[in-house]
Amino acid sequence: MSTDLRTRYTRSAIIGTFLSLIKEKPVRKITVKEICERAQINRTTFYNHFQDIYDILEQLEREAADALISLIDEYRERDSRYILLLILEQIREHRETFTLILQNSSDPGFLYRIAIQCFQKLRKEQEDSGSGSRFLSDPLHYGYFSGAIGGVIGYWVGSGMEESPEEIADEIRALSAPLWAMSNSVRQDTIS
Repeated sequence: MSTDLRTRYTRSAIIGTFLSLIKEKPVRKITVKEICERAQINRTTFYNHFQDIYDILEQLEREAADALISLIDEYRERDSRYILLLILEQIREHRETFTLILQNSSDPGFLYRIAIQCFQKLRKEQEDSGSGSRFLSDPLHYGYFSGAIGGVIGYWVGSGMEESPEEIADEIRALSAPLWAMSNSVRQDTIS
């Protein structure tokens, strides 16, 4: 087994063990010793991959955010509803992991941070392409929308994802339409 494959396997075993343990108890009650025993590794091996228990959770959050944001790169030519739907489908596909992350996150603004990063990425792409949106040029506007979108998605995840990704995407768009219109009219009033 190559070193790279062994490293990936060990990291995966640690994460899998961690995820199984947070189904049983809060993250603050999980110990490195417990993970090492269940994953059948020694403490040195654990610390070669992670600083502590919370580092596992933070790395899972970062990886989840990166995976969702990468959808913007992959589908940048598509409309915002399509990208939103892809993000919601990814969350639903990995529902157990997202639910565990949200329930145990040390960052209550996890979804907000993802939404902000998405808006910033879209803004950068628009600047690079020379196209522009008044909405995306104002960080206050996309900050507000990020909070709203993160709140809807957080509620959806926390309530068991009974609605389909399509229904949530449509709800977000319907809820956002008046805010988007108001944002553009306020911007127009200040320009005139």
